[in-house]
Amino acid sequence: MRTATLLIAVAVLGAGCTEDRPPADAGPGPQASSPDPGPPRCQASPGPPPEGFVLRRAREIRYPDHVGVREEYRHGDGRLLVYLLGVTGEMGEGAAVVEELELSTGEPATLFGTGDDRSWSLVWSDDLPCPQMAIVGNGFDREGFVSALQGSGVLPDSQ
Repeated sequence: MRTATLLIAVAVLGAGCTEDRPPADAGPGPQASSPDPGPPRCQASPGPPPEGFVLRRAREIRYPDHVGVREEYRHGDGRLLVYLLGVTGEMGEGAAVVEELELSTGEPATLFGTGDDRSWSLVWSDDLPCPQMAIVGNGFDREGFVSALQGSGVLPDSQ
């Protein structure tokens, strides 16, 4: 008796857990919905990379409210530029503030540099979904870093 009751209970519960499904070749059907587009992707670009720099790597970094982008550009001589578009964090950490500069757009930016004069960061704020923007350079002296950013249109020639 217990076994029969248990089998009936399983059959009733099992029937309640199923639903009509369209055949595999019937398409998504009216109940299907489009996937959630997710948070907005940072599309802002401070400008093209300077002449001679080639994109080597790019990746998206997901945050709860946006998607940041990290682009790594290399020059044949070994210099590296990393564009951090909407990537938040401690940019220029451990480096001294060298000076305040003005972007080609007129917005303020901060130039950070290290004591060895080979690592530089230009950091500024932007509108959502790109709350923080930065370009990090390795293998540059100050003049070379600023000149590269002028060549890409990030900084005006008058810096």
